[in-house]
Amino acid sequence: MSQPPTAHRRTFARINNPIMFLTTPLERHLDRYRRAGFIVSEQIAIWDPGLRSGFVNLWPEDLEIMTVGNEGAFTTGADAQLHSDRSHHGVHALELYSSDTPRLRDYLEHSGVVLPGVREGRLSSTDNTAPADFFFLDLPQLPGIRTSVMTSTFPNAAMRSFIDVAPHGVFGLAGLTIITARVEEARTAWGAVVEPGVHDLMFVTPEQWIGSHPDAPLESGIGCVHLLSENPAGTAAAMVSAGWERGPDVDGHPHLLPHPEDGVRFTIHRGSAEEWRRRRSDVLGEDLTVRRCPQRG
Repeated sequence: MSQPPTAHRRTFARINNPIMFLTTPLERHLDRYRRAGFIVSEQIAIWDPGLRSGFVNLWPEDLEIMTVGNEGAFTTGADAQLHSDRSHHGVHALELYSSDTPRLRDYLEHSGVVLPGVREGRLSSTDNTAPADFFFLDLPQLPGIRTSVMTSTFPNAAMRSFIDVAPHGVFGLAGLTIITARVEEARTAWGAVVEPGVHDLMFVTPEQWIGSHPDAPLESGIGCVHLLSENPAGTAAAMVSAGWERGPDVDGHPHLLPHPEDGVRFTIHRGSAEEWRRRRSDVLGEDLTVRRCPQRG
C-alpha cells in the first residue's frame, strides 16, 4: 500500500508549557520560585500588546508566568481572550511544542480535524520584515484547557539541550491533570496530538475533581501540574520555606496548594533525571545532557 504524503504522515507534539497570568509584580514572583530552589530564566520575553513573560526552567519544558508590562498597549491592543486570561487564576492556557507546526496541522486536517491557520509570532525585538521567531496553531478540538502548539525558530536550541536538576531536586514536568466533562472524548482527541510515552495526562470530570478537592471546584482546566524530582520531600520543604502551603499527600506524592499569586497546584513525583533523559531519547529522539545546578548564593 502506498504511503501518504510526507506532510500527512503521523506527527505528534509534546507538552511544552502551562501558562499563568499574574496581577502582581512578575519579578517578585519569579524570585519566589528562585528562593524555592527552582531554576528561573534570566530572560524576560516582551510581547505585543504590552506583555511580559518569565520562565521557570523545567527544560526542555517550562512554566510560563505572564503579566502586563504596558497597560496602555494592553488596553488598546489586547483582544477579549487576553482580557479574560488576565482575570483567570491558575493555568489559563497550555502550549504544546512541535518541531514543525505547519506539518502537524496538515496531518490533523488530513485526519479530518478542522483547524484555523498557522499564525506567525515575533518578539518585540524582531523586525516585522524578518522571518518569524515562532509559529502558532490553536487546537480548539482539545477539551479541558485552551491549547495551542508552537514551533520556535528563536536561537535558543543550546539552552534546551540540557535536563537541569535544580538544587531542590526538580528536573522535569511529569504531566498534568486536566478537568473536563468529556473525559473519553478528551482521551481520544489528546491522544491524536500528544506524543505518547513522555508526559502523563490524567483526565477527570468536574465531579471527580471536586470529590477530592472540595475547596477548589473547577468545571474545566488544569487542576494540577505534576513535577518530577529526585528529592520530592526536599522540593516540598523548599517550596514551603518560600511561601507555598503543603496539603495532604496525593497518592503518596507531596502536594503543594495553589499559591495566592499564581493559583497553580503542584504534586511532586519521584524520578531519576538520567532515566528521564533515556525515556526522552527513546520516544522523542532527543539528545539531552543531564547537568546538576549548584545552590545559588
